[in-house]
Amino acid sequence: MHHILRLGAALTVALLSLTAQADIQQQLDELEPGATFELPSETVSPFAIRVQGITVACSPETLIDGAGEGSAVEIQAEGVTLTGCRIRNWGTDLNEMNAGVFINREAVNATVESNDLQGSAFGIWLDATPDVTVRNNTIRGDDSLRPNDRGNGIHLFNTTGALIEGNDIRRTRDAIYIETANNNTIRVNEMADLRYGIHYMYSMNNLLE
Repeated sequence: MHHILRLGAALTVALLSLTAQADIQQQLDELEPGATFELPSETVSPFAIRVQGITVACSPETLIDGAGEGSAVEIQAEGVTLTGCRIRNWGTDLNEMNAGVFINREAVNATVESNDLQGSAFGIWLDATPDVTVRNNTIRGDDSLRPNDRGNGIHLFNTTGALIEGNDIRRTRDAIYIETANNNTIRVNEMADLRYGIHYMYSMNNLLE
């Protein structure tokens, strides 16, 4: 009988947890453009930001847990800000571009700032997204893996007009990978324990300082 009661309690907790996570995604989806939303002081499952111009912030106790699959946060709308969040345990598939924060090409003028990311795949991936700001983030890779098996700290793919500033990146494959990305500004970033600090491929007219 006690075993059945314990099992029932565990199932109830699991269902409540799933409901809470679904509620967070629903709350994000129902925000008005330009609103600010603070995630609760608990562990939060992966989510997408789909409403234009909103700010998503975290309390000091918030932890975004990627559950070991895919990207932990996906930004899909223009003018979004993600700030002050701890992000852990996203997927490890480099071919699928798993990232702590994945910024879709529709997310023009997104800002990702003052976040703390730790994981083995990509930290922040800009996927042909123009005019993104990535500022003052701390990004740590997994030094138990070979450098070639880790993701890059910040990966710019076919990106223009980005500002990559004041980030602290360590133990990733490369700190900042610039791939067919033009007219971006990369400045005052700290980088250590990497294969390359800046990896520059098929790109032009970028300012590095």
